[in-house]
Amino acid sequence: MDIYGRHRYIDFALESPESKIAIEIDGETYHNPSKVSENKYADDLLKQNSLIYDNWKVYRWIYSQLEKQPEKLKTS
Repeated sequence: MDIYGRHRYIDFALESPESKIAIEIDGETYHNPSKVSENKYADDLLKQNSLIYDNWKVYRWIYSQLEKQPEKLKTS
């Protein structure tokens, strides 16, 4: 849930009693600030900030990084 009580989805979530980790994969079509509306971009930031507010660690990568440079992706 975001800070306004709306249900949200995380691409990947790892949750334990000690920590909560959210992993978001941002494709160019739906997340690139130069290609999406200002409202969509602001909504993506609200989702991320809501997770952080709820003590989640948030990691975001673009899809092409996963595909072409997986060795550069780290969460710790």
